[in-house]
Amino acid sequence: MEKRVVILATLMLFTGTINTITTKFQDMILVGPAGDKHEFRHPAVQSAAMFFGESLCLLPHIIQEWRKFNHKSRIRRRAEHRARGLRWRITRLLIFLLPALCDSVATTLLNVGLFYTYASTYQMLRGTLVLWAGAFTVLVLRRRLYIQHWTGMVFIAGGAALVGAASIIYSPSNSPKPHHPHHPLFPPPPFSSPPLPFPPPP
Repeated sequence: MEKRVVILATLMLFTGTINTITTKFQDMILVGPAGDKHEFRHPAVQSAAMFFGESLCLLPHIIQEWRKFNHKSRIRRRAEHRARGLRWRITRLLIFLLPALCDSVATTLLNVGLFYTYASTYQMLRGTLVLWAGAFTVLVLRRRLYIQHWTGMVFIAGGAALVGAASIIYSPSNSPKPHHPHHPLFPPPPFSSPPLPFPPPP
């Protein structure tokens, strides 16, 4: 495996974890005037902030395009785009509109789900997107997945099932907040003793 791939994968894992933890801490922050404190629960605002940060990734591309504005290949490509007309350019933009809208709705719903579970459970269940990506790769794109792909998907499904089951079994039934004896970012261990339904005898 190339060193560049390892570095990029490590950075993606690190920044994704930081994103989840900071979002959970935002949900735990109390806001409002004195006497009317409430938790910060604005998933749409969190999604908008995340998409704004992602849009900043376009800056290097814009700078690169600007530096090569007078390059012969860029001039030829701009001429081809003008020849195809405005309708082609609008169609090209609309192709990305539906996936972008689906992504924004999905991210907002994920932020809503983070209100009711632990950050670690959220991160693991979010990783099951790989299963859907693999399924659509085979069914829609008609591409072949190899043994290492299927093995990784099996491990992801098993880990998500364990963490999700622990979150369901050990979470209080009538409260969206995590059980207080445990840290709000992490569920209790899957093999720890469940909470008693009644207080122990004196």
